[in-house]
Amino acid sequence: MINAHELRIGNKFGYYHKAQLYCTCTVSSLGKIFEHTEFENDFRGHILEGNLNPIILTDEILENNCGFTDTNNGYRATGAEVVYSKKLNENSKLDLWKDWPTGYRIPYYGTKIEFLHQLQNIVYILSNKELEIKALV
Repeated sequence: MINAHELRIGNKFGYYHKAQLYCTCTVSSLGKIFEHTEFENDFRGHILEGNLNPIILTDEILENNCGFTDTNNGYRATGAEVVYSKKLNENSKLDLWKDWPTGYRIPYYGTKIEFLHQLQNIVYILSNKELEIKALV
């Protein structure tokens, strides 16, 4: 479950109903966050806080939805090596190390990133721009 204080406008999360993923949602305004949420399928409605769950980051989401590049060309080994990279602007990029067995880390800082909304927040902090995300299925 996500603590509402971790979210900001533009964050994506999963909305679950009866233990099934109902849809992915985007926070569209703050304040009464659970009453002002935009669903991917254009439905707008109330979100129950107990049904608010993070979207777990995967290699597929990083590559297919967030525009990260696999800098190891599919090679996977344990240890501290850059696995994914994304250019944030003309002067900087964000590298992520695979953190076995789950999640990713920012090299040299050790900041663990397990969920999509965390990655969105970090990209925004570093670049002052939103992370572009292609539609999640």
